[in-house]
Order: sequence, then structure tokens, then C-alpha cells
Amino acid sequence: MYRSNPSWVKIILLNFILLATSVVTIGQAPGPNSSAVLNAQTGHARLLTFDAGVLGMPARDRVITALSVATDAVYRYGGQFGASGASNYQVTGNPVTLDSVAGGATAVRYVQILGGVPVYGTQVAVNVRGDGALMMMAGDISSLEASSLNLSPALAADAAGLAARDYVALRYGIDPQSLIVEDGGLWIYDPAVISPGLSAKRAGLVWKVDVSAAGLPIRVVALVDAHSAEVSFAFNTIHASTVHGDWQTARQAGLNFGAGLVGPAPANSVANAVRVPGTADLSTHNANHGTVLPGTFVCDEGTLACTSGADTDADKAHTFANGTYNLYYTLHGRDSLDNAGMQLISTVHFSSAYCNAFWNGTQMAYGDGCSIVHDDVVGHELTHGVTEFTSNLIYAYDSGAINESFSDVWGEFYDLGNGTAEDIPANRWVIGEEISAGGFRDMENPPSKGDPDRVGSPIFWTDARDTGGVHINSGINNKAAYLMADGGTFNGQTITGLGMVKPLHIYYYVQTMLAGPGSTYNDLGVFLAAACDALVGGAAGITAGDCIEVDEVILATEMALPSPHLPDSAEVCSGGQIPQNVFFDNFENSATSAGKWTTSVFEGAGNPWILSSTAVPLSGTASMRVDNTGSSSDSAARFTTGVVVPANAYLHFDHQYLWEYDGWDGAVIQYSTDGGANWTTFQNAEMTGEIYPGLMEFDTDAAFPGDPAFTGDSFGPGSTRVDLSALSGQTALIRFFATSDSAFSAGNPDGWWIDNVRVYTCVTPVTSLLDNGGLESGLASWTLSNATGDKVSCDGAQAFSGTCSLRFKGGVGENSILKQNVDLTGETLTENDVLSLSAYFRGGNPAAKARMYLIVTYVGNPVPAKTKVVVGPNASYTVVSAPDIVLTAETIATIRVKVKHSSTAGKMYMDDAALELTAVRSEGAALPPPALPSGMRGSN
Repeated sequence: MYRSNPSWVKIILLNFILLATSVVTIGQAPGPNSSAVLNAQTGHARLLTFDAGVLGMPARDRVITALSVATDAVYRYGGQFGASGASNYQVTGNPVTLDSVAGGATAVRYVQILGGVPVYGTQVAVNVRGDGALMMMAGDISSLEASSLNLSPALAADAAGLAARDYVALRYGIDPQSLIVEDGGLWIYDPAVISPGLSAKRAGLVWKVDVSAAGLPIRVVALVDAHSAEVSFAFNTIHASTVHGDWQTARQAGLNFGAGLVGPAPANSVANAVRVPGTADLSTHNANHGTVLPGTFVCDEGTLACTSGADTDADKAHTFANGTYNLYYTLHGRDSLDNAGMQLISTVHFSSAYCNAFWNGTQMAYGDGCSIVHDDVVGHELTHGVTEFTSNLIYAYDSGAINESFSDVWGEFYDLGNGTAEDIPANRWVIGEEISAGGFRDMENPPSKGDPDRVGSPIFWTDARDTGGVHINSGINNKAAYLMADGGTFNGQTITGLGMVKPLHIYYYVQTMLAGPGSTYNDLGVFLAAACDALVGGAAGITAGDCIEVDEVILATEMALPSPHLPDSAEVCSGGQIPQNVFFDNFENSATSAGKWTTSVFEGAGNPWILSSTAVPLSGTASMRVDNTGSSSDSAARFTTGVVVPANAYLHFDHQYLWEYDGWDGAVIQYSTDGGANWTTFQNAEMTGEIYPGLMEFDTDAAFPGDPAFTGDSFGPGSTRVDLSALSGQTALIRFFATSDSAFSAGNPDGWWIDNVRVYTCVTPVTSLLDNGGLESGLASWTLSNATGDKVSCDGAQAFSGTCSLRFKGGVGENSILKQNVDLTGETLTENDVLSLSAYFRGGNPAAKARMYLIVTYVGNPVPAKTKVVVGPNASYTVVSAPDIVLTAETIATIRVKVKHSSTAGKMYMDDAALELTAVRSEGAALPPPALPSGMRGSN
């Protein structure tokens, strides 16, 4: 059960985690002695905690008891995590037991099943105390309904395998015949589970295909749409330790991986046949500068000194693998990576000029390009194996950064605890200090290596490269681990360190008992606090005071802030100003949009642009969309007619995009001031809100290789504002340019959705007594009578400012009346105060007339004072003002504004009606209008 303390309260209030004291779903509420930490984005629980009460009798078989309790709990409370009532659950992996918790604890993990098919990346982890008491549950579950999915594949498994193979071959630049393809079965793909935010990607049935290259750092998980054969999501599970974290980045850097593509290596036959838990099963090999794994056998656990100095790389790989095993076993009783005595296979002298190391799911490989084999590197890479057998964090975006950081934590803590000579104060918390000057990452000061130290850091990596920043954004939890151990003052928090051992117990609890494949930094902050609470009073020696320090670490590193991977938004105007549009289109009227836009295809066949697409509209019922064609294509949608850019103008649009995650496809926005002969790309320095998140791939055959672009996944809708001040006074065309490479898309639907495009300036509205004078809220506060076809139009095409205006249809004999009563009861008005009515009108013809009336009704005086003005035709919006009315009584209860239209000769549009008050006192001097109640009047 969570303790109540000020630090945790600060985390809740300041960093936006929602803490509920109970869950209200009927029939599934955990009860009064429980709490739920909710996901602020989805509203579903991410963690349920239960008051387990005092310790009871230990269960006879803890694992069997835990399985029984956990299975009941996952069905009872699965709905709290957002699961549909039709969800089933299946145990995944082996239960994990911890004796560091008072009374002991066991974690049982479940994967969600919908319609008999597992949902990729889902999990519910149920923690049960040794006496059978339910402690807590952590979950990341899909809200999909099986009935909404087509669970009958149109694509056979072998066809999906070929699609995945060809995808990997193209993306990694290697011979497809050298790849090994394994069928991972049918799964349901829900991007809301495995991505940082809710994206446009389609949920549906996929084949999971594992594609690897013998001896090379490629082991891709590809989710292939079981109906379209498109690769919906893919990532490389190879975990490399240093700056070249993924194959593509390494290849671009010119690294040589050799030519040893000769197929899978035979299993090692030299292994200890009889092994006692607590003793590592070791097998170390030499690749002799090739890429065939595992290579030539060198030594096993029978020779702990290995080569006794003849091959220092082999000696260190062997020694440090043994040391890492001992660290896990001594602290947690963990018997190797899989907790079942798995052999630790290491290969040294892999390839040539390869300054890196990686865990490939089976063994370790260390490059021969530099002195890469060191204690922190070995501990790091082997911990990837522990993670794979426990939380199995997906190696992309937040979950990948946490995966990478867990390895940094264990590698560096092992380094600092084994007494090696390089651990001087200057190198404390530096990873890879023996390999290169200054090392690769600095856990104490991540920004010194270009890594963020908090979620809100301006250098948080959002580029699709490095698989969404798995190596870079690991700096956030690295900083947390440093603060937890050594303490310090950071980001307004002063933390007392817990030393080296307690943090490892907390992290191990999170890694093995709570975190799941799609865990984010939001989750990690919650889980670290929950793990610390669970360990209070147990064998790890953790106290409630220690957990207050952990809470402060979470607050300092801002783990509860929304992920920077989520889309950003920019205001249209700020400071109470409103937009005056030079150009606007919201794509609701396809005929209107067709006249405003010209689409062109410069390369490729067909036209991927749809001006009023109803697929995934951002607002209303339609948005402009360009498809990610899956073939080489360059195309654009541009203004048909140039606009004269006024001073202090902006371009603003809402959008979301989904291109291939690693930058092979993308889009930019451009302008031309010479009628379209030449185009210039707007740069990030001119944008606010959602800016270009990364670079196009250098090897892509799409446009703009290596340049900033909207590439990858926006993870939902955002908006962008572009400063047009440099174009002031010029006639400019704006275009949205999309580019795709020669193969593969990102799933269907995909591409770029654009809505509410406007070029405009921001103006200060007139202070008005009227509410909704700009009709932006439809007819709210107004009464429209005697109207046939008159309506509020919000397609933006006819608005003077904002998106809405009133259309008097005309063409029928009628007297349409629009009126609003403004209640001024309690307001002090005096004789000689002046009321002024104005509005913007456009349209009509010589026979069209509209009359504006201002009626002021006095209390106790039945005769209204009124004035009117006749509005004639005008091609563009013109402000029209009625003659002022000077008040002749001191007390006024109601002001009635009436706009009357009578015409049979054409439409007329009205916008931004305003009623101003000028206070005139006995001296005759004009004074500012009196303060009016907020919320009663608005400028538009």
C-alpha cells in the first residue's frame, strides 16, 4: 500500500500523474483499501495497489498460490486497465520470486488474448505476497474489442515471412538470401499499447516475423499486416552498447562488419553438464575477426583465468561475465539471465574495425575495432538478456530507452563495485571510460554527452533514428540511478543518496515484477515508487525515509511529464488576440477546397492526395490527406492562387503523420514567391509547435535525404505555426510536399493528414458587451427567427476572423432577425453613456439590403430607443457601424441587439458583431467602460 507523504503528493500534483483512491467500475472495484494510479492520457489504471494487511501463514507452495491468486485478480480487475469484457489472459514467462520483500513476493505476468489471438506488447503483472495476499498489479492493456477486428488472415505465414525478409534486406542493405526468417505466429497489433501515444496507425491482425542475419547485429521483429502485407511496426532487438546503437547508423558511419554470412553456427558442445546453481555456466569463444558466431571455443567455467593473459579480450569477457552472474545471484538469487542457469556465451574479436558490442538474444559478441571488453560493457550487455527474460521492454522509444538504461545501471554498478583500477573519482558514473576519452555516456551528467537528464529536457531525442533515441534518452533514468545512489541537488530537489545496494533492489523489483514491453517513463516513475514501498521492512533494508528520497528523484527527473514523443501544438494567436484570415480551408466542403488547391505528382504514378478525406479526420468530417504510397513518389498540394502576405503574418495548420519509423519517407512545407518556379523549405527555426522531429535517412531515394522533415510517427494530432514575417508584402504560394521511397509503407492508413490551414494575422478584438459576437460558438447566446436557409457557416471560407460567420441566405421574401439580449442587471450606467454597434458585412448585390437595429429597453419605460443603418452590397468584408445611442436614463436592465435582414436578391455574411460602451461623466470626458462579469461577454 502506498504511504502518504509530501513528496509523493508533489509528484502527483506537479507532474500530472492522476492518483485515485478507488476504482469505480461496477463489479471490479479493488475495494476501499486500494488505490489506482491512472494513465493521464487514457484514463485507465497503470498500477493498482492493495492493502495486503499483516503477514499471515506462509503458503506451502508460493508459486502455485501466486498463480491461483493472480489468475483470479487479472480477470477480476483487468477492466481497470482498459481491457474489454471479452479479454482472456495467458501466463507468459516464468513467475519471479523475491525474498527481499517482507514475507517474500512472486510476480506472475499475463498477455492479453482477444478472440483467441494474443495482443502484442500487452501485459498485466500481478504481485502476490508469500502468504497469498494480493499486493499490486501493473498493466498495459488494449481496449480493442475482438468483434471489431478481422481475425481471419488473408496472408499466409510464408508470404508474411517473405515480406518481412525483403523489408529487412532493403532497409539494412544486405542480401535477402543471407537472412534467417522465423515465424512468430499471429498477433493483434494495437499501436496504443506499444507506442508513446495514440497514433493513426491501424490496429489489426499481424504476423510476427523474426528476421536475423547470421553473425551480424540484426535481429528484427517485424509485425506484418495479415491482410495487406505491409510492415506495420518493426525494430531491431540487437542491443549494442555504444554510440552506434543500430545497424543502419553504424553502416552510415562506414563501419566494417566483414563478410562472414555463412549461416547459423553450430551449438557449442563444450559445456558443463552438471552445474550447481550459484555457479556460472561460461563458454568463451574467438571469432578471429570474422562474423561467424560463436566462433572458436577458448575456455569455459573450468578455467576462470581463461587464457591467463594470452588473449586479454577473452580473459576479460570471461571474468566479467562470471562477475555479472555473481552480482545477480548474490543480490537476488537469480540463476543466470533466464533464472534457469542459461549458459553465458561470449565471443571476442568479432569482425574488424567494429568498436561495439551486442547481445543477440543468445550470446554476447565483442568487436575488434577497439578495446571494447570491459566490466561495465559486459554487465550492460548481459543485463539486456535479463530484461528480455523479464519485462521484455520493446527496444524503441521510451521502453527502449528504459531497456538501455537498465543495462547502464547494472553495468556501471557492477563496475563501481568490483574494485577495478580505473574507478577513480573522475570516472565514477562514466560508461566506457577505458574505451575512449571521456567514455560514451555519463550517468552523473548526461548532457555532457548530449543525453537528456530529465523528461522535459530540450535535448530529449525525438528523431526516429536510434529507434527513437534508445541510447540517448536513457540518460533520464541514468541520472535517476545516480541520484538514487549518490544523492545531490538537481532540478529543485535535494536528495540524500541510498548507497549502491538499495537502488539495485529497487530497480530489480521494477525490472522483474512490474515493467512491461511498452512501459514509458511515466510508468517507470510510478513503478520505482511502488517498488520502494514494497521493499520497506524487507531484507534489502529499505526504509520509508529512503522512499521519500526516491520520490524526489522521480520528481527531479520529471518522469511523470508527458512523453516528448507525443505531438506538440502551437496556438493560433495568444494574449487574447484572434486571427484575421487571408486564407483558410478546413476541407469540409470538397468543392470549395478543389478551387483552393492544386495537387501535383512529380515522381511516381497516380495522385496520392485527397483534398477532403474522411479517413481519420482531425476535426469535423474531413481533412486533406496524402497517402504513403509504398513506392517512390514525390507529390505536393499547393495554393492555387498566391496570397499577399500581410505584416506579422503566420501560417498555421493542424496535422498528424505516419511515415516509416526510421526516416525513409517524410514531408516538408515550402513557399514560393515567383509563382511556383522555385520553392524554399521552411526551417525549424521558423516554426513553433510540431516541428520537424528528425532527419530523412541519408540512403533514402526519396527527396531531401539527410534533411529535417516530418518523418516517423507524430503519435497523434498536433499543430504547427510558421512565422511568415520574412514574406511580408509578397505574393506567396504555400505547398505541402510529401515524399516516399521505393518500397514499403508504414501500415494502413498512413501518410499525412492536414486540416484547418490558414494564413492570417493576429488582432486584438474589440471589447464588446456581446457574447459570441464572432459566431464561433454557432448561435449560442443568439436567437435567429423568421429564417429560411439562414445559418452559421463554419467552413472558414466566408469568415472575417476565426472560422465562423452568419450567412443570410436571401432569395426569399422574409425578414430574418438575429437578436441577443444582454442582461445588465447590477451594472451601473449613467445618463449620456454611449452605446456603439458595429459588425463586418460582405456580399449581396445592389438589391440586397440588411438592416441593423440597436434597441435599448429602459426599466420602467416601455418605449425603446432604437437606431438603424442600411447595409448595401460589398465584395469584401467592410465594417459597418450604426449611429451611436446616447443613454437618457440612469438605470437599464436589458440591452437588446437586433440584426434584421430582408432581401430576395442574394446572400450576405456577417461576422464579429460588437457592442461597445463609452462612459461619459458630468465633465463630459470619456472614461474606460466599466468592468463586466467574466464569462458573460466575449469579443467573438
